[in-house]
Amino acid sequence: MTADDVVWSMRHNMTDKSSFYGYLYSNVASITKTGAGEVTVRLKKPDYLFNDELASFAGVVVEEKFYEQNCNKAGTPGVGVMCTGPYKFDKWTRGQSVGVSRYDGYWNKSLPLKVKNIDFTFLTDDSAITSGLLSGQIDGTYGPPTAGPAQLRASSAGKLYSGAAPLAVTLVVANHKGALGNADVRRALRMAIDWKGIGSQVYAGEGTPASLQTVPAVYGFAKDDLTSYADSVRTDGSARIDEAKKLLAGVPADVKSKQISLVVPQQAETQQLGLGVKDAADKIGLNFKLDVVPATGYSNYLYDPATRGNTDLLYTQFWPNIPRSTGWASPR
Repeated sequence: MTADDVVWSMRHNMTDKSSFYGYLYSNVASITKTGAGEVTVRLKKPDYLFNDELASFAGVVVEEKFYEQNCNKAGTPGVGVMCTGPYKFDKWTRGQSVGVSRYDGYWNKSLPLKVKNIDFTFLTDDSAITSGLLSGQIDGTYGPPTAGPAQLRASSAGKLYSGAAPLAVTLVVANHKGALGNADVRRALRMAIDWKGIGSQVYAGEGTPASLQTVPAVYGFAKDDLTSYADSVRTDGSARIDEAKKLLAGVPADVKSKQISLVVPQQAETQQLGLGVKDAADKIGLNFKLDVVPATGYSNYLYDPATRGNTDLLYTQFWPNIPRSTGWASPR
C-alpha cells in the first residue's frame, strides 16, 4: 500500500457515481499526497462523521494498478479482490465459497499467523450450519442460527459467545403508493406485531424490542442522554391489537382493502418473522400476503427495482459502520 493508492482510493470513493460511501465525502475539499507515507485531507467545513468513518469501508484502500487492470471485473469470482491484510485472496467458487491463504510477506511480523488457509462457505440452511458447527466441519460462524443456541451452548465442540450487537432487524416500506403509504396503516401494523414474542421465539431470547431506531450498542458519546430517553418511551413489545383496530377504523376502506405484500428470504428465522407479521396483519383485518423467496437471490429485492416491483414491505438487518449514534441519522 502506498500513499498514492490511498489518494486514488479516497478520490474514487468521493467522485465515482456508483460509490455507496460517496455521501461521507460531501464535505471534503481536497485529498493530496503530502509525504511518502502521508495523505492530507482538507474539509470544506467540520464534519462530525468523516474521521471515524475512515475506519469503515469509506476508508478502504485498493491498489490503483489492480483496479485499473480489472476495472468492472474487480470483486467478481473470476478476478476476486486484493487487500493489505495478513491473508490473500486465492479463489472464489461461485455459490459455494471464497478461499484465502496466509501471506507470509505480511508487514507485521509480531502478529502470529496460525492458520494457513481459510474457506468462507456460503450456507443458508440453518440446520446444516448448526450440524456443521457441532460436528466440527465448520470451525466458526458469525451470527449462528437462532434455532441452535441451546444445542451449541451444551456442546463441547466449541464456544458460543453472545452480547449486545450493533444490529437491528428492520421492516422497510418499499411501496408508498400502496396501503402502507398511509401513516395510520403503518402505525397500526407496528402496534399489532408481537415484538416481544418474536424476540423470544424467533430469535431464541436473543432479540430485544428496540425503543429507538438507534440500538444501545451504538449510543456512543450520547449514551447517557439516549439511554434516558429510551427508558422514557420503552415498552415490552407486546401486541396492542385493540389499539391498532381503533386506529384503522379511521382509515378509508379503499386503502385498507389494498393487499400488503412482505418478502422474506427462505430461512427458518426470517420465515418465522414473516409469519409473525402476517399473523398481526390478519388479526387487525389487513389484506396481507407473505412471499418467501430463495435466500441466495433475496438481496435483489433490496437493490433491484425490477425484481422488487410493487412489493410493499421488505425485511433487512441494519447495522452502522461505526459505534456512533449520529451514524444512524446520516443520509444514505
